[in-house]
Amino acid sequence: MADDSVIGNSSFAILAGGRASRMRASGTSSVSVSVSSIASSLDSNTLDKCLLSVGGKTILERIVWRLSSSDFSSSALNANGELSRFTELSRQYGLNLVRDLSPSVEDTASPSSPSPEQSCNSLLGPLAGLLSSLRWARSCGSRWLLTVPGDCPFLPRDLFSRLSSCQSSSGSLITCASSRQGNGELRRHPVTALWDTSLHDDLATSLFSEGIRKIDLWTSRHTIAIEEWDSPLDFFFNVNDRADLARANFLARTDFR
Repeated sequence: MADDSVIGNSSFAILAGGRASRMRASGTSSVSVSVSSIASSLDSNTLDKCLLSVGGKTILERIVWRLSSSDFSSSALNANGELSRFTELSRQYGLNLVRDLSPSVEDTASPSSPSPEQSCNSLLGPLAGLLSSLRWARSCGSRWLLTVPGDCPFLPRDLFSRLSSCQSSSGSLITCASSRQGNGELRRHPVTALWDTSLHDDLATSLFSEGIRKIDLWTSRHTIAIEEWDSPLDFFFNVNDRADLARANFLARTDFR
């Protein structure tokens, strides 16, 4: 059971600020067929993997449903570009819209409304989304933030409860999900994690003063608790390219019916 100090004092954010470069490289014309029903939500510079259809539902819809059994004080979708393309979806799912931050943003800036020229367009990677989401969660008064990538359609329904329990036992500032691979190797999923929002200041320093861009490099300076999912089902399967999208649709018909 999750610690009461975490339950009711946590927010979650879906990190969907990536450029989907591998999906683009594998042929956006074919991908566009999969998202024809939501084509109006895509602008000319953005391919949003969270809006791709898997088993008749968008990945975003699947993520929201899989986290719906948990108790969060607030929720957000982190993305880049013109956030107005998500306005209808944010209302539908009760998601705050949070844009990535760049070094030009002052530390006191609002995480939800930087100007377009302040948005981070690729150089900071997933840490930019994590930073802006930590800032947003802290502004909401949350002590903890659960983050999940916006391209994982099959996240476990017990994700938050198990990460919370692991955090309670370990006292760690970061609690990361992991899964056992077919070869027996334990694989961490560094973006699927529970974070103490006090990490915001250290992350901002690492990004903007020290130039750290890799999430594993930054988290290595902190003690991390690991919660393992040992299951034949690949709960943390993520959609990177067209082949992954086809695989996800197959899984949605079989393992994840």
